[in-house]
Amino acid sequence: MIGALLTGKYEQGMDILFRKKLDKINNVQIGLSAINDDLIVYATDYPDSIKGLIKTLSICDYVIYAPSVEINAIDAELALAIEFSEVKEGVMLIDEAMDIQKVERLLGDLKVSKLKRVGLSGVKELNFQPIERANGKNRYVSIDKYFLVRGIGSVLIGFVFGGAVNKNDKLFLLPSGKQITIKSIQVMDEDRKEALAGEHVGLALNNATEKDMEDNYCLSDSKDIFDKFTADIEMCKFYNRDINNLDLASAFYDKELNLKIETKNMRNICSSNEKIPLTDSLLLMDPSLGKGKNRVVGKLYNLKQI
Repeated sequence: MIGALLTGKYEQGMDILFRKKLDKINNVQIGLSAINDDLIVYATDYPDSIKGLIKTLSICDYVIYAPSVEINAIDAELALAIEFSEVKEGVMLIDEAMDIQKVERLLGDLKVSKLKRVGLSGVKELNFQPIERANGKNRYVSIDKYFLVRGIGSVLIGFVFGGAVNKNDKLFLLPSGKQITIKSIQVMDEDRKEALAGEHVGLALNNATEKDMEDNYCLSDSKDIFDKFTADIEMCKFYNRDINNLDLASAFYDKELNLKIETKNMRNICSSNEKIPLTDSLLLMDPSLGKGKNRVVGKLYNLKQI
């Protein structure tokens, strides 16, 4: 499983969460959890940018929400981002100096107000069960790094999402739709026959050239992808800009998306810079606003092919 540490300011004391820090990929730091076999990720570019935040929320199974002692606008934005994401589980890290009544008043009835509250020393009690995500209808492996190995062929490094992948599975490179076969699997330098959702893996592939790896962003068991679709919108009440033809940001798992939305004949027509499998929900944020202002737009749901 993957936990996302959500904080406006990473502090040294938070190192207790990590057994070991691994790669940093596109503004997301990856690490091994200090108390279980999970991975923990956090956005290194937040709050200056929202790109890493959207990615961590798109891939995580639970959150570790770490607000400031004095709740501020950044903490509120994180709480709203969680609200419009698919995340249902997590904990809130609290400090003895916090005014809990003020925290409760500011967070109201948001998801984060219902999270179990623990101090950093209490994080050892974390024990979350895997949950099925709406995006989990299709298996998905991100292509974070790729290279050629003599005698083996094309190898990719990435995350597994949506369900386990197995040796000899046939999957599709997206967006090209080319079918490949998984020749071998490694997890933490250990040869495996299977990689589970939430694991960071190395996959050796048959029928994949270096050009294929360069031009595609993931493996999937579906090659049905779209860059134009309709969707319903749930708006955040603290966001009041007109979103028609505004450049908005989202992510499908760890794939960054730039979205434009135009309302025609009572339908929201969504255009994406990338073709993706249709999912049930996408978090929407506004990258044109600066930190300190609420950048959470809301979410898209009921995505349908036009």
